[in-house]
Amino acid sequence: MNNCKMIIVTLFTVIIICTDSWSDEWLQKTGGATPRRLHSAVVSDDKIYIFGGTDSTNPDQSEYFRDLWEYDIINDSWSQKVDGPAPRDCHSAVAYSGKIYVFGGFYKDIYHSNLWEYNIADDIWSVKSTQPPGRNNHMAVLYDKKMYIFGGGIRIDDKKYNFNDLWEYHILKDKWTQKSNSPFSLESGTAVVYKNAMFVFGGSLDGETFSNRVLKYDFLTDEWSLNNIAPFSSAAHSAIVYDDKMYIFGGARSDTDQNLYLSNNIIEYDFIKNSWSGMLLGDIPSRAGHISVVHSGKMYVFGGESGVFTNGVNRVNYNDLWVYKIENEPYDISGDGKTGLVESIHILKSVSGIAGAGVKP
Repeated sequence: MNNCKMIIVTLFTVIIICTDSWSDEWLQKTGGATPRRLHSAVVSDDKIYIFGGTDSTNPDQSEYFRDLWEYDIINDSWSQKVDGPAPRDCHSAVAYSGKIYVFGGFYKDIYHSNLWEYNIADDIWSVKSTQPPGRNNHMAVLYDKKMYIFGGGIRIDDKKYNFNDLWEYHILKDKWTQKSNSPFSLESGTAVVYKNAMFVFGGSLDGETFSNRVLKYDFLTDEWSLNNIAPFSSAAHSAIVYDDKMYIFGGARSDTDQNLYLSNNIIEYDFIKNSWSGMLLGDIPSRAGHISVVHSGKMYVFGGESGVFTNGVNRVNYNDLWVYKIENEPYDISGDGKTGLVESIHILKSVSGIAGAGVKP
């Protein structure tokens, strides 16, 4: 059974009031694949590759995908490639040198532990060496010819276990090495690379408590540190890096009355200034469990789900594709990013019967 539960925590509700018509900065492109959430996406050359995910509107009747879709950015067109390995969602993927590497994910009662390589030119999948334990809702990045897998979780006998381990996969050597553990176990957050470090934002600590921490992992020293405390908590959002900034889009949050909602705004984190700013409140539908990738100064957002829902009611999955030009002046929302932020986690009371985006068993 595919049970989903979302309990979301936030320190502050971020409200951004814009007087300009920000929706003009969003451009809707040709939709493709089929509606889905909890899929993966990578960019290789001028193409986006979408793999896997699920589309059921009822968490107890989830259908999982193993299809691979290619979106041609230049020609605004979609094509389907050869199907991948076993169906899954909540997996991860990175691209390197004309190949895509997919790790982990969830299928019914199976937590995948295998690593698959997809050769784009040959349209062929092959299995690689495997070492990390199976998991879902983990994070992955690419740095210096290596894929890094962090966190994620599993459920055993209705009890949730999250990971704090970090694994390095050397692509050219087909070899795994375990690195230093994070001080926090996390799932359903995001990880990006900036210079010589990986930055992990948000996510769930235990399935019921959500984080607003920005954790930094230094590739050169193999050390973790707390880099920043954000003025909001989030999970099942997406994140990209462009120039010296990280852009967080969408995700699951809660208001001050503990009402669940999904966001459609962009929050910018400036690595150099160590500060947060709001970027947008526009017409693109709110969503979580989507993906974002960056190409030529633009952020591409595909799929995900929308709505605050109970037992699957009013759940909507998307196959729309939106593009946002990263050029607007931000609205400051946090000053130095730390002022007044003493506690990094607040625990809200449990909300029963809520099915949540991006957090899977």
